[in-house]
Amino acid sequence: MKRNILSRGVAVLMIGAISMVGTSGLANTRVSGQEPAPLPAQTDVRKPVKKQNLPLDTSVTVEPQRKPRTATKPAARLPRERQEAIIVEQRAWTTKYRDHLSNQERLAQERSEQLRQERRMNQYRYQQQYYSALRRQRLAVENARYYDYDRDPYYYTAPTYRYYRGGTYYQTNQYGADHLRQAVNYGYEQGYRAGDADRQDRWNNGYESGFAYQDANYGYNGRYVDQNTYNYYFRQGYQRGYYDGYNHRNDYGHRSNVNTGLIVLASVLAGIIVFEAITDDDDY
Repeated sequence: MKRNILSRGVAVLMIGAISMVGTSGLANTRVSGQEPAPLPAQTDVRKPVKKQNLPLDTSVTVEPQRKPRTATKPAARLPRERQEAIIVEQRAWTTKYRDHLSNQERLAQERSEQLRQERRMNQYRYQQQYYSALRRQRLAVENARYYDYDRDPYYYTAPTYRYYRGGTYYQTNQYGADHLRQAVNYGYEQGYRAGDADRQDRWNNGYESGFAYQDANYGYNGRYVDQNTYNYYFRQGYQRGYYDGYNHRNDYGHRSNVNTGLIVLASVLAGIIVFEAITDDDDY
């Protein structure tokens, strides 16, 4: 009897020892086994940044990094008093802009004659087109004295976006935001045509010497945003378009799929102007 009990005890001890050895061996395999072979280093396939022969304006203000926000509710309607104040301000803008266009139309005609004398015929033809566009704009603005502001949703829609320029945030609604995006696209298209004309004329005097860049009113109807703001964003598009047109590239824009016009790339537009949705917790 005692011999059987002793035999059973020895057997239990041997089984336990074998189990401990197996577990220890498994643990050692996990800890001290060979590390996976490192992955081969990836080759950087990004293209080097192209050196620009016509450097862009580096004074563009970049908006601080912020968490993206989306609108939480539809745009509200402005109080009647605020709407009337905006319309009064708008009428003053329109009167001033109408006088400005008359003067710019005269200067555009003088520039055309100068280009003809210099025998820069490609730039002359482009300038004539720009002059015609200014004339049409002047006539449209003159007719705007009878414009029905009360029926235009821009003037009764509360701001839904803000954008950052020159260290300050400005507010606008969807209609104003669309107008500013259009300013950049118009600028790019006109800059491209001016640059392409200079390339064909073998004339290299930079984008700042172009009449369209100096004027910067192409496509502006005198409404929704003030003239200085429109001019600023038009010029941002123009200088990029001039670079592409002069160098016969599409680094900053492409032809639109909607119409035959030229527009800036979405990534380029996002680097020029960012619209951030206004929410209830804004403290400005």
